[in-house]
Formats: sequence, structure tokens, C-alpha cells
Amino acid sequence: MGAETFYAELESLLDQEREAILAGEIEVVARLGTQKEAFLTAEAPPQPGDSAILQRLRRKAEKNQHLLGSVLKGIRAVTSRLKVLRDGSGTLNTYNQQGARQTVGPAPGTSIERRA
Repeated sequence: MGAETFYAELESLLDQEREAILAGEIEVVARLGTQKEAFLTAEAPPQPGDSAILQRLRRKAEKNQHLLGSVLKGIRAVTSRLKVLRDGSGTLNTYNQQGARQTVGPAPGTSIERRA
């Protein structure tokens, strides 16, 4: 495989990955990750080529990595929030007039009744 074809194929995979991340298609992202790994394993990268192409590919890969990090952060936040809602702690964290953090909730030993 020539250098141009190699870089074009890799760029296509990175572009597809970005679109899948932005669309929230996690299964597609996983599949593309496997495809990228197989591609890079099967095809030996050409010797250093055009530095502009390499820089563009690096930027795309870094952007995708950043997007994936943001997705992971969002998933963790949702998981944490769902846990709080599911456990029904019944507390609210807020700040008082002096800016100190305080927790507002039921008195110790009491419970909150939930009704549908």
C-alpha cells in the first residue's frame, strides 16, 4: 500500500470515528477502534512522509481522544446522578450566605416517603 493510500485510509477511519462520537453511536466507535487497530497492525506505516499530513492526522486523533474523554466524563456524571436518584438520599447540597457548603435534608433517624 502506498503512502497516500495508507494516510487516506487512516484519515477516513478517524473522520468516521469523530462522526460516530458526535452522534453518540458507541457501538460504531468500538467497531472503528477495532478496525483502526487491525489496520495499523496489518499495514506497516510508510516511512516518514509529508509532515503536514502527519500533523493533520495527529490533530484528528487528539481531537477524537478529547471527545472520547468528554463522553466518558459525561457518562460518569450521569451514572453518579442516577445513583443519587436511585438511592434517594433525600439530601440537597447547597451554599449558605457566607459561601460555606451545607447539606439540607431530613433529620437523622427519619425517612422520606416516596409516592408515585
